Amino acid sequence: MKTTAQLKCPVGEEFSHLPDFAIFWDKDVYLARQLEQAGLRLFNSAFAVEACDNKALTALHLAANHVPAPATVLSPKTFEAMGYCKLDFLDEAEKALGYPMVIKEAYGSFGQQVYLANSRAEAEKIIAGLGYKDFIMQEFIASSRGRDIRVNVVGGKVVACMLRYNEQDFRSNISNGGRMKPCTLTP
Repeated sequence: MKTTAQLKCPVGEEFSHLPDFAIFWDKDVYLARQLEQAGLRLFNSAFAVEACDNKALTALHLAANHVPAPATVLSPKTFEAMGYCKLDFLDEAEKALGYPMVIKEAYGSFGQQVYLANSRAEAEKIIAGLGYKDFIMQEFIASSRGRDIRVNVVGGKVVACMLRYNEQDFRSNISNGGRMKPCTLTP
C-alpha cells in the first residue's frame, strides 16, 4: 500500500494506478483535494479534513447543523506584521462569554494551543502572544473542567466512546496528562 506522501504529483498531472478508495488520516487538505480531483474517494474527505482541522470552521459547521456547543465568538481576521492592535472585539466576547473564557488557536492539536483567560488582562496577554494567528473564544463550561466525552460516529452510528479526564488541568487531553476510560452514552 502506498502512503499519501508517495502519491503526490504535480498539480494538473494525472495519477496512475489509484485504488478505489483511501483512508485519509492526514491533515494535508491540499493533497486530499488533489486526490479527490483525480477521482479517488477519501475517508476522510477534503471537506471533513478542512472543517475539523480549523476550530473556527468547526464552530461554524456545528452551528449551521444545530449541534449544541459552548457559546463561541470568532476573532476578526488580521494579517502577519499587523497582529491584533485593536481589541474592541474583546468587549463583545466578554459580554457573550464572560470569564473565565477559553481561547483556542484555530489550528492546533493535543490541547497545546488552548488557553484559559480568567480576566481581561489575561485575555489581552494571550491574544498578544498569538500574533496574527486566527483564534476563537469560547464559553468556559465549569462543570466540564478537565472532562469531556469523545464519540466516534461512522455512518450515523456510534462505534466507540470514551470519557477523558484530567484532575490537574482544565483541558482533558491525554497528551497533557489526562486519562481515559470507556463510557456508555445515554440517549
